[in-house]
Amino acid sequence: MGVIVTLLTILDVFVAILIIALVLVQQSKKGGGLGTTFGGGGSDSLFGAHAGTHLSKLTAIFATVFIVVTLSLAIITGRSYGKQSDSQLNALLEQPVATTPVKTVNPVVKKAETTPVNAGKEQNK
Repeated sequence: MGVIVTLLTILDVFVAILIIALVLVQQSKKGGGLGTTFGGGGSDSLFGAHAGTHLSKLTAIFATVFIVVTLSLAIITGRSYGKQSDSQLNALLEQPVATTPVKTVNPVVKKAETTPVNAGKEQNK
């Protein structure tokens, strides 16, 4: 199981890097964007006249692969760790709980001296 998880994780990272590269190479619909910053301005002549549509299709395909691989990883690791955590939880529930008496402490509260609000005003009159 560990080998499958490792291979799927490597594939997931590789596909994520490919998606990042494809998005950066593509030109935006307005003609600018990061594609022209990294030399993607000549991608039309390099990849052909319909390079934008092909790159968009590749991006969609790799995004689908990324989602499928990520969900597969989540399902595989969730099931394997779920069984392990259930057995650990059951073992914890079966252990006796040690109880110790709690000492209660009565806090000493001193009554604060208060002065009437109007006391200072009466003396000033």
